[in-house]
Amino acid sequence: LASEQIDEKHMQAARLLPAVEQVLGCASLQYHDVSAVLSTVGPGQFTGIRIALSAARAIGLASGKPVIGVTTLSAMAFQAIAYARQHQLDAICSLLPAGRGQLYAQWFDTALNPMDEAALVDISDLAHQKMACYVYEQHRPIAALTGQNIRAVSLHAGRFGTMMCHENWSMIQRAATPLYVRAPDATLPKKQANLIINKILVK
Repeated sequence: LASEQIDEKHMQAARLLPAVEQVLGCASLQYHDVSAVLSTVGPGQFTGIRIALSAARAIGLASGKPVIGVTTLSAMAFQAIAYARQHQLDAICSLLPAGRGQLYAQWFDTALNPMDEAALVDISDLAHQKMACYVYEQHRPIAALTGQNIRAVSLHAGRFGTMMCHENWSMIQRAATPLYVRAPDATLPKKQANLIINKILVK
């Protein structure tokens, strides 16, 4: 397993493809060696979602490999399944800060079946249920979360690879189309996808 993480918020588009190539090099692989391309589809920052999906589609198109989407919220819930089952909890609630005093939220059962659609909720309306596990991203704590059965999870790329081996993987994979929840207010550079495709084809 090889992975690379980009921490610069304003250099994602420029650094994404070099990072992909570095990961492939570490694993002694070429683009044609991969079986599929996996990308998160949101919810999250609009520009980040569009950059990721544009790159994933371009790599899939150039390499002839399928492109699979997974929501950030389901990836978070996946990491809490073992804890929820161990503590005999009924459900998992994934939460992500959405700005403007709101959270992206979605409920899953302990088999990873979505119990509702991803939605925006006000932080002030967040009600804690005793028989549920609440999950947040470890670098983005939510002050309103208090009490037991609260889990911090990682959105490191390496975590997503393990999801594909899970027994309930088919329940959370989806088309690689963006899940914004909130209407987008950002645009993707028009030439980005073509630049990625051309670079891969040259190789």
